[in-house]
Amino acid sequence: MSERRTRRLTSVKAIFHAREQRFVDNVRLAEQGLRAASDRLALLRSAVIEHKAALNADYAGALQNHGEFLKRLTAAITAQETVVAQAEARASEARRALTAAQQRTQSIGKVCERRTREEQRAQDRREQRELDDLPRSAGRSEGP
Repeated sequence: MSERRTRRLTSVKAIFHAREQRFVDNVRLAEQGLRAASDRLALLRSAVIEHKAALNADYAGALQNHGEFLKRLTAAITAQETVVAQAEARASEARRALTAAQQRTQSIGKVCERRTREEQRAQDRREQRELDDLPRSAGRSEGP
């Protein structure tokens, strides 16, 4: 019976480990999304810098479209900042969930280890009792 219980606990531990791995994958995906969103934001910001440099180089021709372009670019930057903030929130939540899953996996691992130690101690006691009983049973069988 106790071995069956240990096998069940080991199965539960494996389930928790697999679940933890899914959280690891979620963190990885969330952080990739965050990096992509941040890269896009940096690209938009560099476009503003480049456009301003081009405006300085060709002031007369660029001045006409400058205001319109900067309005659209500013709107795109604002939208991308929102995307980055959402990606940061998702990554943070994924990391929090991973930490919780790791703690649960660690806890179930400790339960499994404790149960295994208890079973080993019980087995050791049974073996010791058997060894202790051997001289008594041998003495009885020799008889007078």
